Amino acid sequence: MTNMSDRQLAERWEMPTVSARLGSHPAASPAGEAETIRREAAARGFAQGRRQGLEAGRKDGWRAGRDQGYAEGLRAGTEQAERQAARHLDMMQRLSADTATLIEQGNTCLGNALVDLAMTIARQVVGWSGVATPPGLVQAVRGTLKDLGNATHIVVRVHPAALSAIKAGVGHTHGAETAVSFEADETLEAHDYLIASDATEIDARLRTRWEAACKSLGITPAEDLSGEPNDT
Repeated sequence: MTNMSDRQLAERWEMPTVSARLGSHPAASPAGEAETIRREAAARGFAQGRRQGLEAGRKDGWRAGRDQGYAEGLRAGTEQAERQAARHLDMMQRLSADTATLIEQGNTCLGNALVDLAMTIARQVVGWSGVATPPGLVQAVRGTLKDLGNATHIVVRVHPAALSAIKAGVGHTHGAETAVSFEADETLEAHDYLIASDATEIDARLRTRWEAACKSLGITPAEDLSGEPNDT
């Protein structure tokens, strides 16, 4: 290998120029670099703003939807509750009216039933109006004797004050042959009478008729007609 002199080496090597280092591209100016930086920053800012805007929009939309849904649900629930309350109120009003009608009808029926009960007791106890008067007592004794049929040995006992009226009004015969005898009994009231025969005995005292009428109606009288407690 041939050794080259220092002169030759110095002539052959030269420091590259700036143009050679940069090649053929011209150097960027400060204004261009600033514009590039500005554009890049604007792009990053737009992307970040868009991302934040979308996120905020989603949050706002969810919040708005939630509030709207709550308001609509509350309104629908309130309307449904009002409709149900109106139906219940109407039902209660109809029920109240029906109950009032039933009570009124019940009172009417109860009143009629009580009247019928009183009349039934009166008919069974008294037999007919005016039984306490002599004509009424005569009619009552006649009816009882008629019910005896073919009974014999008939004895009618009445209050002494009613004895003459009974004798005159009833007569001394029962049917064609049976004789009827009359006796005064001071233990009886003016509207009471007792009849005895060979077949039966009939207690037609007012107290007895009252108790029998109550018993037939399933009633236990607390006191008799004289106002004294009933021991039976």
